Amino acid sequence: MTTIDVFTHFMPPRFLEAFQASAPNQGMFRRSMQVKPLCELDARLRLMDGFQEYGQVLSLGSPPIEAFAGPDTSPELSRIGNDGLAELVASHPDRFPGFLAHLPLNNPDAAALNSYGAQTSVIDDPKVPGGKALRVAANKGANPWDAAVSSQVKQAIKAGDPLVLAFWARLVSAEDGATSATLPYASVSLGSAPWTPLFGGPVTIGPEWKLVEVRGTADKDYAAGVLNAGIQVANAKQTIDFGPVYVAKAGATAKPTPAATAPAAPSALASLDPATIASKIINDPGAPKVNGARGRLIDDPKVMGGKALRVQVPGKGKNAWDTSVSSEIKKPIKAGDRLLLVFPARLEKGDNGASTTTLPWNAVSMTSPPWSGVVGGPAAIGPEWKLVEIKGKADKDYAADALGISIQLATARQTVDIGPIILLDLGQGQ
Repeated sequence: MTTIDVFTHFMPPRFLEAFQASAPNQGMFRRSMQVKPLCELDARLRLMDGFQEYGQVLSLGSPPIEAFAGPDTSPELSRIGNDGLAELVASHPDRFPGFLAHLPLNNPDAAALNSYGAQTSVIDDPKVPGGKALRVAANKGANPWDAAVSSQVKQAIKAGDPLVLAFWARLVSAEDGATSATLPYASVSLGSAPWTPLFGGPVTIGPEWKLVEVRGTADKDYAAGVLNAGIQVANAKQTIDFGPVYVAKAGATAKPTPAATAPAAPSALASLDPATIASKIINDPGAPKVNGARGRLIDDPKVMGGKALRVQVPGKGKNAWDTSVSSEIKKPIKAGDRLLLVFPARLEKGDNGASTTTLPWNAVSMTSPPWSGVVGGPAAIGPEWKLVEIKGKADKDYAADALGISIQLATARQTVDIGPIILLDLGQGQ
């Protein structure tokens, strides 16, 4: 059994520099500098090596930022500290499974959590970071986004930045006395039309506070204030408490977990009875459409069906969806149906010799405004065939042709091979 140690203080290097510039004579700061595991990663890892099956949830050290920085500088210092902790979580996920984001408590506007479509109130709760939470009493809407909480992303984002949306949440009450709830979509998206998501997905919460994390990668550069973190709640009549919501950059230097130490998730497709798969397909795998690029069929015995669609992306587009592969959905979908989007993909030729690429958004989405995603997420591919699987649940009933499948490709000049695109409706269930 792994032991997780929570509220373990650490001072990331860039935060230390900013801290020292803001409060060079702070006594606690000088003492922290003398304790190497508080400020040097190698010393922290050596200390942790003395314990088997042990991880830490990181937090910034004392004193609190607002104790030495005014409201004009505390938001930026919080951002630097949170980004530094996020980098450590991304580069050492086996050591640091998460971190506690710091909010500038002397500048509440910088950490504002907005809401619409539901009654809200601010409550005191010492069990959540900051001691306060936003209580949201939502009713079931025609769409899950009819009520939501959101927070503007105030820092600029660069193409390729690994991002994490982190927030605290718990279920206060639900319909029929349920003790858990699935929030249908927590995402980072454009803050204005067409509201396109960078990444997102469903999350499940219960009656105890839970730190939720949703991860993805930026497909292009975004100016400060262009993006928004949003959590949809109008899928049921329910009351939910939200603590701090934060979007952090993991940084371009983050190292991925070696494949040998990260066992692959079991294939959802492989777990199905092969005799029943054909009856569950609700799109036409043999009729994909290429948008914004040239595509042609190639023979490849290594992919199921023996043929693949080769797409030559002419270059990085203004938007990731400027080049895409799509497939129509011809059958209706019921609320609560479990959906499984499956397709093989490989990178035939990367930009500037790259051997890997990230397909930023592979989704089942609405085919008309607001183009909202029902199921979706990013996928990293390389030169070998990889079976991409994206799964989730339908938030409501959809008529035939109301939804479509889209695989966005315009993140670079590249050639991508895509095998049969299959969407399975697995019906109701867990």
